Amino acid sequence: MTGFGRSAFKTRTGAVQIEIKTTNHRYFEFASRLPYALMPHEEQIRKITQDTVKRGKVYLTITAAELLVRRGQLYVDEALAKEYYKAFQRLNKTLKLKEKVTLRQVAKMPEVITSTTSIAEQEKVWKGMRQALLKALKSLDQSRRTEGSALQRELLSRGGNARKALVQIKKRAPKILSRYKTRAMARFKKEPKTQQGLERLNQDISSFAKTTDITEEMVRLKSHLVNFQKTLKQGGEIGRKVDFIAQEMMREINTTGAKCNDMVISEKVIEIKSELEKIREQAQNLE
Repeated sequence: MTGFGRSAFKTRTGAVQIEIKTTNHRYFEFASRLPYALMPHEEQIRKITQDTVKRGKVYLTITAAELLVRRGQLYVDEALAKEYYKAFQRLNKTLKLKEKVTLRQVAKMPEVITSTTSIAEQEKVWKGMRQALLKALKSLDQSRRTEGSALQRELLSRGGNARKALVQIKKRAPKILSRYKTRAMARFKKEPKTQQGLERLNQDISSFAKTTDITEEMVRLKSHLVNFQKTLKQGGEIGRKVDFIAQEMMREINTTGAKCNDMVISEKVIEIKSELEKIREQAQNLE
């Protein structure tokens, strides 16, 4: 399900804003944009987020007007700088280039120039960040619950529409056999009356009755619809289960349509299939 959450907190060096949003997806995917000072906590942030969001694409953005922690003293790793310089020189030679290796290039390489900061200050920032993240996730969760309630109502409504169409199919079904009997009897009356003819008539009607009998399909469809309604109301991680139930109902209604060569029933079959397709689409948005 989609959702949006936001929160903020302050540090000694400025305010920090947290924004988190989700879009529909079958699995959990996480993408973040973090200030440099919070990079070491990226995996922790991911785990905390996944505790709330089980499925969906998550986009987390943390912005700070200034540095989250004040820089300490600068430290230059001269030995590492020399290794980077030599590596650039080797690449120049290998690639047959004549570019100069500049101080700017070397200084930009990871760990060449670092700064020391107070561990206590870093922990204080992380503590504030963690609390703000939990607050943003709570806001996100509320947003997703609101959407989930609306989605549940929509799915229940679609299930109700399918159930109404099912009732109409059950009422219509006996008329198919009755109509066939009437036509068969009309043909029989035009033929010479013989015992073989009567037996053939009865066999024909019996065979048609078996071929077009949808009693089992109707019973199973009704059972699936009851299960569908119960599943929706129980909540939790029900997306896959709802999708499975919808698949089973689709199988039964396809069989029903194949058995009954009747315009009215065909229309109701199409109505139910349309509702089931929409249910399956929306089931991807359920957790």
